[in-house]
Amino acid sequence: MDSEKMLLDMYKKHQYESTQDKIQGLVMIMSAAGILIAAILTAILVTELMSLYLFISVLICIAAAFLLQQFKVISRNSASLVYFVYICFFFIPINWYITGGISESTPYIAVIVMLAVMMVFSGKTQKIVHMAYLAVIIALTVYSIVTAPVVSDVPIMIYKSVAFIVAIILIAYFMIFMLKKYNQMHDKFLRGSIKDDLTRVLSRGVLDMVINYAESLYHTKKIDYIMIMIDVDKFKKLNDEYGHIVGDIVLRNTAACIKENMREDDFVIRYGGDEFLVVLTGATIESARAILDRIEQTQKCKRLLDFHISVSRGYAKRSECESPKDLIALADKRMYEDKEADK
Repeated sequence: MDSEKMLLDMYKKHQYESTQDKIQGLVMIMSAAGILIAAILTAILVTELMSLYLFISVLICIAAAFLLQQFKVISRNSASLVYFVYICFFFIPINWYITGGISESTPYIAVIVMLAVMMVFSGKTQKIVHMAYLAVIIALTVYSIVTAPVVSDVPIMIYKSVAFIVAIILIAYFMIFMLKKYNQMHDKFLRGSIKDDLTRVLSRGVLDMVINYAESLYHTKKIDYIMIMIDVDKFKKLNDEYGHIVGDIVLRNTAACIKENMREDDFVIRYGGDEFLVVLTGATIESARAILDRIEQTQKCKRLLDFHISVSRGYAKRSECESPKDLIALADKRMYEDKEADK
């Protein structure tokens, strides 16, 4: 996976988990309130105790999931999954049977539950729950036709069943289509937001995310990483003498030279001004030197201006330092030592 796609996935995962947590909490609270009202109305208006017991069982399920989450036994996502598994595969089928199937209120509840599944979950969990629940709904609808009390009712039941199945499939796949379009637009927006406008490499705003990723590999899998600092020599003088348009050309050209000599999973970041920071995961000092040599050769071959552009560079391994902050400082120090040596 290339570094840009990896960053997008990490950013979306972090962003979604934060939003999902709030949505799941809100859905659980609203469900508890709705079920409580339904239980009270059932106790007052309906003599069938089975329906009342069923609503009470849902409240017990919500309370149990909530307590397990509060005591850190399971996550909120798992608590929501427990609740929706109960609703989709126990409450809806039993309530469908008790209330008389397709002709009563349960199909409307089934549609609301399907929409809630689409909002609360994502990825593989959403697909599995959604497809399994859809299969249950189809099975219940067929059951309503087969068990129609009067033969003359069968055509009406078939008509209602077909209309219901078509409606629920259209609603579900419209939601999937809209979510897919939203994700595509979201990706396009994020790709723009994580890149530097001028050089089209990664912006400094994603540096913490890149370091967190590299640190997780370093601590959990013992994969070392190298940080390289690259600085365009005498850039201020170049800007003063030739203007900012030429300076921008130099920066874009330098960024392109760096980018095309990296591996797909390496990170190239515009650190600030004329400085670039490169993070190489699972690389050796020898491979870092080889990359820097290729960058220098590429820059010479792609020379767009009538004067020589050189860069200073410094690099350090994570295992040399106590922290990422020390790593950046050491790479920066070595870069300035390289700059001084070239004077």
